[in-house]
Amino acid sequence: MRLVPLGLLTIGVTTLPCLALADPIRIISDVRGIDVFADITDVNGNEAVDGDQLFSHNELNRSVSSTLDGVFAAASARLAGRVAGNTMSGNGFVSATVSSASPDISDILAFDAHASSEFNVEFNLDSPHTINFFGSTTGTSIFLADLERPETGESGPITFRPESPGTFHHSGFLRPGRWLVTVFASAVESADEPGTLFGSQRNQGSFTFEFDLTPTPEPASLVLLGSGLVGLLGATWPKSRGG
Repeated sequence: MRLVPLGLLTIGVTTLPCLALADPIRIISDVRGIDVFADITDVNGNEAVDGDQLFSHNELNRSVSSTLDGVFAAASARLAGRVAGNTMSGNGFVSATVSSASPDISDILAFDAHASSEFNVEFNLDSPHTINFFGSTTGTSIFLADLERPETGESGPITFRPESPGTFHHSGFLRPGRWLVTVFASAVESADEPGTLFGSQRNQGSFTFEFDLTPTPEPASLVLLGSGLVGLLGATWPKSRGG
């Protein structure tokens, strides 16, 4: 009977967990939505309002606008996202604008234009993973990327809110269990009793994001794999020497 070297048996056992780690993450929920709203109210109680909320796995794109007493308010948002294998990525745009043909808008009681988009994916990991976050932002809108455990609210290695536009990269380690990724963007232009409005006020920005998950063997698995390699060398070395 032909004997199999102990080193080969050890390698066969220790590489199985590594192969299992290559499986895609298990998605629990995938929710994406945009919210756009444009509202103008004057001192006489008149109101012009338009708004919408959309939720879909496909690309979302919506614009609304309102006009009252020479004042114009508009909001628009776009969000595209993708979850494939161990990668979650997307891009979008949010914009809020208010303008007036005349600087005197004393008849306007309030205006409110806002646009927001949100990408939420909850997933489960059966083994440790390294996560890398890549993102970029432009403009003046608010952008937030967050990673947390949904059961406890415990923050993960990425809680990111840039104070200025740019390109960003963050990384960290995720323990097994449930995690929630949130990417949020918002643009707002609003005022109560504004009195005057010169030209146009606009808050807008675009963004991109990508989360990459890489299986990371636990230290114990690495030790076993190392011992397997040593065993293989020990089993083959005498034969080489004898030849």
